[in-house]
Amino acid sequence: MSKLPLLFAFAFTVGCTSDDSGVDPNKRLLSLSSSEEGSLCNYGVSVEAGPRTVTCSDGSTTSIASQSACVASFSQLSASCSATVADAESCYQAIGADPCNGGGSSACLNYLLCFFVSN
Repeated sequence: MSKLPLLFAFAFTVGCTSDDSGVDPNKRLLSLSSSEEGSLCNYGVSVEAGPRTVTCSDGSTTSIASQSACVASFSQLSASCSATVADAESCYQAIGADPCNGGGSSACLNYLLCFFVSN
């Protein structure tokens, strides 16, 4: 099974994380300011206990990205991206619960389509 290293690099539950990033959950990812991208990525990395590499039960690995790598990924969003902050946070949480398979959950679909749909 293929792992998507940086895209799934945002969500490992840690005891002292907040419930959300503090960014308006209804705001579209394409309209985030640099500061909001940073806040969302700080949340994701915190939830994931990143950066680090996780070895999955099948022997494959997946990378939990740094805050700077997360912020850089926003430049790769498709122009047709309709995902919101809430979509990203849900995906980060799903990956946090299961970093090796969480990105394949329905919680991540809308968020991940933003990186795989052509502009």
